[in-house]
Amino acid sequence: MLTARLSLTLSSAPENAGLICTLMRTFCEHAGLSPPPEAARVELALAEAVNNAIQHTYQGKTGTEITIQTQIEAGYLRIEVHDQAQSLDLTHEAAMPNPCQESGRGWPLMRTCVDRVDYRIDNAGNVLTLSKYLSVPKNLIKNHENNS
Repeated sequence: MLTARLSLTLSSAPENAGLICTLMRTFCEHAGLSPPPEAARVELALAEAVNNAIQHTYQGKTGTEITIQTQIEAGYLRIEVHDQAQSLDLTHEAAMPNPCQESGRGWPLMRTCVDRVDYRIDNAGNVLTLSKYLSVPKNLIKNHENNS
């Protein structure tokens, strides 16, 4: 069974959002999960999640941390974005905002890009989970099983 994990912790500086997405793209490519449309959707959802943590929960404050924990197992990708900032109020279902509004598209966008978006608060802070079923080339699974 194909399994890959990545965990990283970076400062909440806005310029790190791009670095996180680049690392995620490289991680997926090395794990053999890089069909371009799927990889682009996952990267977009992660960019939105990280930018939301930086802008909304940390309110632009730098020097705080964001931790990304990622796991791929048998064609299923789970990305958790952890922060220790102010929790979000998600008591209502986020819908696309009025086209004239400058913000408010993050949650609907993430839900469009991945199969599931979950948010919880635990003892360590906020956890946003992005889940996606991915296409895994059959030859990659066969090669991995043969090497196990």
